[in-house]
Amino acid sequence: MSRMQWRISVGHRKKIKEEVVQGVLECRQCKRCFNITDGLPNLNFPESLEESDLNNQIFHNEHAQRYDRETRLGMLSLGIWEFALMETRARRQLINRLELKRNFSVLETGVGTGSNLPIIANQIGKEGQLDGSDISSGILKVARRRMKVKGIRVELIQANASYLPYRTAIFNAVLHIGGLNLFGDKQRAIEEMHRVAKPGAKIVICDEGLAPGKEKTWLGRLILNRDKQGHYTMKPPTEFVPDKIEDLRVYWVWHDIFWVIEFRKKAE
Repeated sequence: MSRMQWRISVGHRKKIKEEVVQGVLECRQCKRCFNITDGLPNLNFPESLEESDLNNQIFHNEHAQRYDRETRLGMLSLGIWEFALMETRARRQLINRLELKRNFSVLETGVGTGSNLPIIANQIGKEGQLDGSDISSGILKVARRRMKVKGIRVELIQANASYLPYRTAIFNAVLHIGGLNLFGDKQRAIEEMHRVAKPGAKIVICDEGLAPGKEKTWLGRLILNRDKQGHYTMKPPTEFVPDKIEDLRVYWVWHDIFWVIEFRKKAE
């Protein structure tokens, strides 16, 4: 965990094949301690989450085991065939925008069940470093189990994307797909993604939201009629993009129903 300012407390750890599965992490700076349970460090901060973040955490904990199936069925019910039936190709479309290389260090926030991790791992190779964070421990357990089965080396932690427990400027690329619309502090989350990225790193953020004019099409009308929570009415939060960036692009993918904000952290 060299990318984080932590140490594992001596006498408070349990290892299985050199992996710490139970223990306590201590912050070298503030000396606060955080538990490791089932191989997942719980670095959520602050302890009292904003209501929307807490609701998001509870939902994903409760739906973790069936989350992917429910998501796919939901996409199909909305007529979003491209993502539901060709998910890997759709995900690769965004991951390719990160311009990954074999030795890159990559962070995915809101990693969920880890569907993007195999694609990223294949592009950065064994020379690369892959990290993933999510606010939900339940969904991270699913991701951890799946990555072990696939033999993919990834460092997974439970963390609030608005308070990432990583050092500044350490990742060659940062990815976030889904969930940002529901964040309690979208601006801070985007600023944190920018903070942990190295100068020159690509950052790609994606979430639900219809492209301008899409609401007038048959698909747009269908989605809005069935979207009871209003997720697809959301607009890309470009007002929260930090100043020190370049190559800003805003566009829509997957039948123009998911927005994408893409930029590069300005080289100093």
